[in-house]
Amino acid sequence: SAKLGASHMAFHTCYLQGLLLLLLGTSVALGARLARDGKIKTPQDHGSAEQDRVHSLPGWGNITNFKMFSGYFTVHERHQRRLFYVLTESQQNATTDPVILWLNGGPGCSSVGGGFMSELGPWYPTASGNLVNNPHSWNKFANVIFLESPAFVGFSYSRHLDDTVVGDDRTARDNLKFLLLFYQRFPHLRANRLWLSGESYAGHYVPQLASQVLRYNDCVKQARTASPPLAESAYSAAAAACAGFESDEVGGQLELSLEDLPIEGLTLGNAWTDAIKDNQGTVDHWWTHALISDQSFEGIRKYCNFAKSNPLDPHPDHDDPKGSVELCDHFCHQADQEMGSIDIYDVIADDCLPPRAWGEAARLGHLLTRANSTAGLGVRAAARKGIPARVQRAQALAAAASKAARDKARGSRQQHVAEEEGAARRSTLGSGVRGAEGGSDDGPDQPAYDPCVEDWTEVYLNRADVQHALHANESSNLVTWPWVFCAHHHILQYQEADLQISMLPIYDNILTRTPSLRILLYSGDADASVPALGTRYWLSALRLRQKTEVNWRTWRSSTGQVGGYVSLYHELTFATVRAAGHMVPYSQPERAHFLVSHFVQSRELPR
Repeated sequence: SAKLGASHMAFHTCYLQGLLLLLLGTSVALGARLARDGKIKTPQDHGSAEQDRVHSLPGWGNITNFKMFSGYFTVHERHQRRLFYVLTESQQNATTDPVILWLNGGPGCSSVGGGFMSELGPWYPTASGNLVNNPHSWNKFANVIFLESPAFVGFSYSRHLDDTVVGDDRTARDNLKFLLLFYQRFPHLRANRLWLSGESYAGHYVPQLASQVLRYNDCVKQARTASPPLAESAYSAAAAACAGFESDEVGGQLELSLEDLPIEGLTLGNAWTDAIKDNQGTVDHWWTHALISDQSFEGIRKYCNFAKSNPLDPHPDHDDPKGSVELCDHFCHQADQEMGSIDIYDVIADDCLPPRAWGEAARLGHLLTRANSTAGLGVRAAARKGIPARVQRAQALAAAASKAARDKARGSRQQHVAEEEGAARRSTLGSGVRGAEGGSDDGPDQPAYDPCVEDWTEVYLNRADVQHALHANESSNLVTWPWVFCAHHHILQYQEADLQISMLPIYDNILTRTPSLRILLYSGDADASVPALGTRYWLSALRLRQKTEVNWRTWRSSTGQVGGYVSLYHELTFATVRAAGHMVPYSQPERAHFLVSHFVQSRELPR
């Protein structure tokens, strides 16, 4: 870990020195080309914020209490690599409230389908095709960006075949370019504090993007203080070089400012961070939560090499197991049989019958299986989901819904909007609230917990009228595949070795060089795939400094109920969310909203 950290610092120093030389004009072609006429030719279409404005959505009607935008940003012009985003401005004060960039995990799962449609956005989709209000939407306190990244996730795409192969590094670099381009289109948000957020495999995305942002800020600071000083006409070129725009990324004229990105901190839920420690935490969680027998627990711990075997992945049984590998298979297979057909991502919730769409946790498990990774969110549950049939069903339902919408539109438009708005406000999710089963106490306005929400999301986002409203999959942005919650491996080939890389050296580096960065890590305590226990294991490896001698206490949400438990360190905050699963903002929306809003607003959590 120390050696990796030292190598990162050495690379960082050399990188900045090289860029500074470039910015001062001592480098060749790229610097001259970028600085020409004081303009930076960047991969950007000529879109504007107003062109991206979304005024209404099918199943809801007019959007009246905040501004919403969606569209594309081109992060590589020659490849036509374009990332799709949704922005929901704050319902409170868009000009001063913080900006949250939300990234779902996978890798390869959609932040529009996850964060926006089924977790922390303003609405949830229903089986009827309407939208129902989410009273705990995060845009009640922040401007929230949902980014589908990398290309080939959701509506994002590239016209270059090589871009189907991608890993953590390019994803982080593209996300940095997105942020710079985003602030050019939405300059009124530039002064607002920026939070990088997400869940699951965003445990890789977010710290690596944070590292890119901090490196960019260091670079532009050196450029601003260069001796001799840079001419103002070269500022845009300097910013482009710091961001890593390549010489062949030529598109429309765009001015980049030589300003820091206003990063304030990170918030991460059930973050996949260190494969071995997360994996150990998974097995220990199973046993301590009475999901598996003593025999299976002891057998897995004794015979499984967590550097080579993933307990959550499918393991063959053997008639007469011999040797540690076969015995590991035997006990993992036995544990799988003992757990039965529960939702491993939220063990206190019912599963969707028929099984729900292939979610981000299952996507991560699939990739870990193929990579023979050091840990596992295996495909035990995902293997039973029948993915091609689910996609075909979603397409068929979406086509029927689109036709129904077109038929309705032929009648009275005013009547249609009124019907849709009324249905949206009347509809509820599922037939019963989570209540006693999950410990939620959100009140009568909170829609009921629906384990099939991913299915309704796939149906909704495949509708032609919805895609038209979102400016997605139209004209030059057409894609040849249906929108799916998580990109299939034959379309997006994520570099599987990256899943095994520990993020602890990056945390070491961030905490050392930017101690002012505020970090919240939270875990739903009903998640048995990336459980709180694994997070506590790798947190202990960071050797954090406790703020109090007994560093564990309750926190209470707005309902007065215990929302979970919190540990306060000088470097970061760790919290659990009681009765929440892997997707905390959906399974416990009130508690997630309360926890994150208090943290970003620097308010103490009530005891």
